[in-house]
Amino acid sequence: LTPPNITVGDEGLTIDGGDLRLILVHTPGHTEDHFSIWIPELRIALAGDAAEQPWPHVDTPEGIALARASLVRLRELDPRYILPCHGDTTEPALLDRNIAYLDAVAADPELPLADAARIAGLAVADLDPIYVDFHRDALAASTELAARG
Repeated sequence: LTPPNITVGDEGLTIDGGDLRLILVHTPGHTEDHFSIWIPELRIALAGDAAEQPWPHVDTPEGIALARASLVRLRELDPRYILPCHGDTTEPALLDRNIAYLDAVAADPELPLADAARIAGLAVADLDPIYVDFHRDALAASTELAARG
C-alpha cells in the first residue's frame, strides 16, 4: 500500500482548475469521513449523502448532531443547486427539510413516519422502503440520545 501524499481534514481542500474551483467540504453525519463538493463559481453543492430526499441516513446519536451541522454548513454556502446522491430534487430547500427532519427526530424519538414524511413534503405511500428503514435507524439513535439525558 502506498500512503496518501495529500490528506484532507475538517478544513477541507481546494482544487483550483482556473475558471472553477472544487472545494471539498467536510460534512460528517452519514459517516464521519463524508465530504461534499462545493463549486462556488456555479453555486452548486454536490452534497453526496449529506443531504437526501426525503432525509439523510443517521444511525448514531452523534450522527444526528453532525448531520445537522453539516446541512447548516452547506446551507450557509447559499447554493443555487444541491445535488444529493439520492432524491429527485436540486432545490436548496432540501437542506431546510433535512434539518427540520433531524430536529424533529432529535426532539421526538417516537416521531411517526407520517409526520416525518410530511416534513419532507411527501406522503408515506411515496416513501421508498429504504427510507422507512432510515427513519427507524434515526429513531433508534434518538432514543439512545434521550436515554443519555
